[in-house]
Amino acid sequence: MLNALTKALPGATVVNGTELYEYLFGVGLMLGQDFDGFTAAPRKDWPAPLAATWRDGLAHCNAIAGPPPWKSTRPAAMACGSRLSTFLWQRFAQHHGARNVTVVWTTAVGGKKSVRVSGETWRPGEATAIAVEEFVSEADLKPALDRVVKALVERTGTTQPREVIDELVSKQSGVDPFAGEPVVDAAVPGLKSCAALPASLTVAPESVLAKSLGQRWASSVKGAGAAQKCELSLSQHDEESMMGPMTVTAATVKCGDVTGAAEAAKAPAAKTSQVDRLSAGLVKSLVQRWCR
Repeated sequence: MLNALTKALPGATVVNGTELYEYLFGVGLMLGQDFDGFTAAPRKDWPAPLAATWRDGLAHCNAIAGPPPWKSTRPAAMACGSRLSTFLWQRFAQHHGARNVTVVWTTAVGGKKSVRVSGETWRPGEATAIAVEEFVSEADLKPALDRVVKALVERTGTTQPREVIDELVSKQSGVDPFAGEPVVDAAVPGLKSCAALPASLTVAPESVLAKSLGQRWASSVKGAGAAQKCELSLSQHDEESMMGPMTVTAATVKCGDVTGAAEAAKAPAAKTSQVDRLSAGLVKSLVQRWCR
């Protein structure tokens, strides 16, 4: 494929990111990269000037999902790992000043009787990609690669939407995104208990989610430890999913040296409450981390 790409782009500099791409998007036990429980050091093929970007991204996902083994936070770990891979691949392309990013892969079909050759190309910052696909015999694989690469270089394939993630954590404006929604105070079921749990939480800054977290802690936890003052932070981003566009909210609460996190997504027409899911997730996360 690299030979075909070099031939199709005479004089251009081609950066080979194959091994990094395979690491970021290879299918594993969690259907994506888990970055060794979000603790992996930057890879040798990761640009040294972007080392902090790698570490900050993993720290963000670690705060969301916690350390493995993931149980209740497994969906959050999978979602954050997938989003982080897309974000790092975008950063890698931007670091190299890429004008186009092209990926071509082959898949055996029908017991290796035929091969699916597919690829996509996109320009950093653009929300669309050009896709090309062929089904060929193994004997026709090399000519098919040449044809697919040529079509991608000439951008004659099918245009399709592409997820663009320029910031892994978007900054919140300071406006309560849940203003006007009711405070949730129902007990969170199924919690374990331990002596380390504080009797109450005071959560700042004041918001619907902060009030819900404090009240749900009081109704769910019978703690004997000292009351804790906690700082809540939120970030939101929009993303495309199989169910259409949705808003994803990530919440992190820091109580002394213990941090809890939760993430919830909501489609525009959905009636489910993000405050309910986020506050329950934060209560569970804090209990798990205090009672390790």
